[in-house]
Amino acid sequence: MSYAASYFDKADRLVTAVDVGTYGGSAYSRPTTPDGRDDNHLRIDYGFNAAGWVESVTDPAPTPGGAYRGRPTSRRSKGW
Repeated sequence: MSYAASYFDKADRLVTAVDVGTYGGSAYSRPTTPDGRDDNHLRIDYGFNAAGWVESVTDPAPTPGGAYRGRPTSRRSKGW
């Protein structure tokens, strides 16, 4: 069994997805707010511009040292 949680804003847009895998064999209860990034919480965040379009995506890629701090994977500029 694998666990994941999704978080939506008031406009019903996906803003955060968290994958906790098997959660060490324990049952996972979705918290009210998303967990932070670490080796056990792979988190993807989506940012939106004023028009409501996806402007940025931050993935759960590891940084040097193994910590999952997230890095921008895409950003759209105005006029695109």
